[in-house]
Amino acid sequence: MEIFNLFIFFVFTFLCSFVLFKYYGIFAKKFGYFDIPNNINVHEKPTPTSAGIVFISILLPSILFLQFYYGLELPKNYLLFYFGIFVLFLTGFIDDQKDIHPFIRLGVQISVIYICLAILYLQSVNLPLKFTMLIALYFWVYLLNIINFTDGSDGFLATNSIVFFFSIFLFYLLNENYNLSFSISLSFLPILFTYLIFNKPKAKIFMGDSGSLIIGFCVGYCSIELRATV
Repeated sequence: MEIFNLFIFFVFTFLCSFVLFKYYGIFAKKFGYFDIPNNINVHEKPTPTSAGIVFISILLPSILFLQFYYGLELPKNYLLFYFGIFVLFLTGFIDDQKDIHPFIRLGVQISVIYICLAILYLQSVNLPLKFTMLIALYFWVYLLNIINFTDGSDGFLATNSIVFFFSIFLFYLLNENYNLSFSISLSFLPILFTYLIFNKPKAKIFMGDSGSLIIGFCVGYCSIELRATV
């Protein structure tokens, strides 16, 4: 895969993300999507949230473009990835607005991730399959929630996510393994760089659970796939 083409893809995705994030604040204010500060938040005034809408609007078309335009390697049951990411986005978006009960939210997360384990080739791990699935389920749900809890700190989640996805992208690029994790990381990087412009202290927007759950889901998937392929 030519580096120049990847650079063009990055720039185009960055520009599209910048436009959407720039105008998202107006959209959020119109519909009342605000994060109201409390005693554990670092921001002092209501800030537009649920920018995960922009994440999913750019991320899914970008991944699909890379997969089909370049004919990249697709895992079995890959459509479950899109199912999982959409359900978690929707759960996070509703939670941003109405505060879903924690047990219901956790139940949805466990169910979605259990279903999405079918995407991964866990048989390659040198452990009993059922035990591997249990460990992967716990690990994925744990990552999902830990990442979700870090969203409220200006620029923190975006910066850490950039480091993670750049590492994944570089690993698969150097090994010429253009799989789903490669597509996810390449698609996420320009979005996160753009988001950081608006989320750095003092943050103008937050991604909310609708964004952090998407990141947590993708970080978990890329982490487990990496372990299953090395």
